[in-house]
Amino acid sequence: MKATFKSADVRGSGHRLRASFAEELMRDAYYRARAAHGRNWDPQTVLFLVAEALGHRDLKSLTSYLNKVIREDQLVEGNAVFVEDRKQWLKIRALVDQLNTGNRDASLELNSMLERLDIKPEPDLDSLEGVRERLARDR
Repeated sequence: MKATFKSADVRGSGHRLRASFAEELMRDAYYRARAAHGRNWDPQTVLFLVAEALGHRDLKSLTSYLNKVIREDQLVEGNAVFVEDRKQWLKIRALVDQLNTGNRDASLELNSMLERLDIKPEPDLDSLEGVRERLARDR
């Protein structure tokens, strides 16, 4: 593998190529899990799926990839919201745009609607610490 990289005049190694592939698999599995399950995504399942795809037996060897993907995800300002129905997503996107520009009426209406429907926002569980706790608990 080293000779192949050298002959192609490409910096890198077989190990780095495999690591990059593992990272991309992890990223894909993470975002699919978040899209399907929102805050209820299961880190163990994500690790298991990627381990299976790579032929790993030990999930611990892949935890650093998951942690990296989560850290990168947290660098993006704001939080992702996954909505399956595209028409509903467009409406939510419009509302979010109004909230982000400081539209006070939109904020008041949203708060009023949540109160009227007795909807209470979940606590913020999208942190690396929260994932670590969940992984530790599931072991």
